[in-house]
Amino acid sequence: MKRLLYLQNSKVRQSVAKLDERFESWGLNVDRYWAYEGSFPESLSRYDGIFLSGSPHGAYEDIPFIHREHELIQGAAETGIPMLGICFGHQILASALCGRNQIFRRQTCEVGYRWLDVKPGAVDDSMAQELEKDGAVIDDLNRTADEAVTVKTMLTRFTDIVSGRSG
Repeated sequence: MKRLLYLQNSKVRQSVAKLDERFESWGLNVDRYWAYEGSFPESLSRYDGIFLSGSPHGAYEDIPFIHREHELIQGAAETGIPMLGICFGHQILASALCGRNQIFRRQTCEVGYRWLDVKPGAVDDSMAQELEKDGAVIDDLNRTADEAVTVKTMLTRFTDIVSGRSG
C-alpha cells in the first residue's frame, strides 16, 4: 500500500474537508504530521508522496515551521517524491523549489471562477482524463491576496493539458 505524508499547516489538526480521510478511502496509508505545531517526520524514506495543506500564513513569512517545511520539500524534490499542495501548500512548493521571492502579497484578492481549456495532451494524462473535452470550470475562491508566481519549468506538464483564463 502506498504511504502518504500529510502535512497539516493550519491551526487545527484536521480541516473541514477531511482530505486525510479521503486519501485513506482511496487506499493510501496516511501518516499525519501537524507541521504548524512543529511536528515533522525524522525521515522521508518511507513515503511515496507528500500532501501539503493550507495555512493561515503566507509561505514568505519568517516562521520556524515554514523554514523546516522548506527544507523538507527540498529534500523530497532531491529524492523524487511527488508532492501536491493546496493553497498555502502550492505557495510553499513554489517558494522552496524556485525561491522565496516567488511568493508575495498582492494589493487585492481575486475571487471568482476560472475556465480551463482542455488541450489534446489531457487525453493521455491520468490526472486529467476526467476533464470534459470542451473544458472545465474550477472554483477559484482565493480569499487571500497571496500569489505564487507561475514558473513555467514547474508547470510544463500541467500547461500541456490545460490553460486558464479568468471568467
